[in-house]
Amino acid sequence: MIQHAAVDRSDQLTDAEGPIPTFPRRTVDPALGAVPELSDEERSARASAVARAMEAIADITDETDHDDELWKEAMRDIDACRGPRKLFEGMY
Repeated sequence: MIQHAAVDRSDQLTDAEGPIPTFPRRTVDPALGAVPELSDEERSARASAVARAMEAIADITDETDHDDELWKEAMRDIDACRGPRKLFEGMY
C-alpha cells in the first residue's frame, strides 16, 4: 500500500470567488468493496472546484509573479503525494 505524505494546504489555490475548495481522497469502503457513489451535490461541488482550479491555473504564465523557488516547491509537493513514483525528482 502506498503511503501518501500529508500536504500543507494553507497556501491553497484561490480565484475571484476566494479559496477553491479541496476534497478528501476517496477510498474503498471495506463493506462494499468499492468506492461509494458521490451524491449529486458532492459531484457538482467537485466539478465546480475543478473548473475553477483549471481556470486559475490557466492564468499562470511565465510572466506571473511566481519565482523559480515557488515552482520548485510545487514540484516537491506533487512528488510528496506520489509516494515512490516521483514525477519531478531531480528537477528541484
